[in-house]
Amino acid sequence: MFRNLTISRTLTIILWLLLPVVGLRVQNDPDVWWQLRSGEQNLAAGHIMQADQFSYTFAGSEARLQHEWLAQPVLVAFWRTLGHVGLSLYAVICGLLGMAMLYRTMHGGPYLKAFITVLGATSASIFWGARPLMLSFILAAVTLWLAYGYLRGRSVWRLWVLPPMFVLWINLHGGWPQGALILMAAAAGMVVNVIVFRRVLPPRAAAALGVDQPDTPDLRAEIRKIALFLAPCIAAAALIPFLNPYGPQLLTVPIDTIGFDFQPIFIEEWRAPTLARIEMIPFFATVTLTALVIVLDWRRINFVEVIMVAGASYMALTSARHIAFATSIAVVPLSIHLANLGADRGIRIGRTTRVTPSPRTPQRRADRGHRVRQPDVRHVHAGAGQPRQRAARTPAYRRRCGAPPHQAAAAIVQQLELRRLPDLLRARLSGVHRRPRRPVSRLHMGVHRHPPRRSGLAGRSGEVGRQQRADRAGDSAGRGAPHRAGVVDRV
Repeated sequence: MFRNLTISRTLTIILWLLLPVVGLRVQNDPDVWWQLRSGEQNLAAGHIMQADQFSYTFAGSEARLQHEWLAQPVLVAFWRTLGHVGLSLYAVICGLLGMAMLYRTMHGGPYLKAFITVLGATSASIFWGARPLMLSFILAAVTLWLAYGYLRGRSVWRLWVLPPMFVLWINLHGGWPQGALILMAAAAGMVVNVIVFRRVLPPRAAAALGVDQPDTPDLRAEIRKIALFLAPCIAAAALIPFLNPYGPQLLTVPIDTIGFDFQPIFIEEWRAPTLARIEMIPFFATVTLTALVIVLDWRRINFVEVIMVAGASYMALTSARHIAFATSIAVVPLSIHLANLGADRGIRIGRTTRVTPSPRTPQRRADRGHRVRQPDVRHVHAGAGQPRQRAARTPAYRRRCGAPPHQAAAAIVQQLELRRLPDLLRARLSGVHRRPRRPVSRLHMGVHRHPPRRSGLAGRSGEVGRQQRADRAGDSAGRGAPHRAGVVDRV
């Protein structure tokens, strides 16, 4: 099971095991209970309830549009099955699915993706809850995956997932304009790229992403790419006004919701975010870092990313409700340009391919049909006058590859040259390898560490000192014994 486990794979597993902790919280949003009660009424009646049963002054009127009618039974199912735990589980599952789609859309190695995923999840999780809004978070991530995949040369047939997906989206939640804004920003960015670079994807950005392009741009081919991108988008726009219970009237719900002036006064999520709230700091860090790396990597600028990030950031800075949407937009360009900047400076941490070694011995692995990898070896000096022999790189590596303990011990003896130890000791004691003493200098300038003592007799200290220094220098060269005797006789 763990035979093919690498460091990068282990990091990815740990990431997705710990990421639910970011979005796990008690669901205390008052909209949750309204959604649950509306879903229970629709399930009990067998159809969508048009009359308002919850407003005291507006009870019985049929002016309410339940644009979330298809998502409410999902919430009711989680509530009836697991209660409060089910609601928290619903929020975590939706958040993980959205981040998984963003993870697949990002660019770079697993370590860079893991860092940006944690940053993005911390930023977006402040609005993760048991609400139909989480389904819009997932579908917006899928739309980004489709748009960036087309820019990177994926098949155009993937884009035809958009019409049925938008039909489902408009019946799940009123956040479907987020997907429409992503597609419109992508189309506008492609047009600007063609005007500036004469290509849908700029050449330097394509080279960084590994997309093959012809050397000479063909304007007709680039316009055809834009037309192929717009075809499924137009088909989705033509279907959604009619494939819902309310018809074209449902298209006015997002416009009416944004046009209410009283929402920022009474509803906190419609207010502008502020740094005074500590939970908003990851969002500001994500947007600031994304803008910074785009500016630093301006040579590989892609106007699709610029238009998307600018529009989503404006929405989130005017209303905190759109923070999760803006985060999902920002993390993809952040990964692309961080990977580019790191590659320019030689910082590139790729995916590790070395797997965890199996504890089985080579013979048992060969009996089971596995390919046995031979251990790496190097030449070591076995002893003086002996030929070079092959030994394992380290004893631990030999044990890991299944070598017996006595062979590992022999490798240690060879590497440390313990067989030569008696010869070295015998030569040292016999004085064969004795080296002449060298004067030890105080400042490496020829000054002795211990200068000779001067005699206390007046008139003879200078002469005696010079003679002692001369004798000491001769003794260091191995000829000091006669001179020393002469000095003793003279003194």
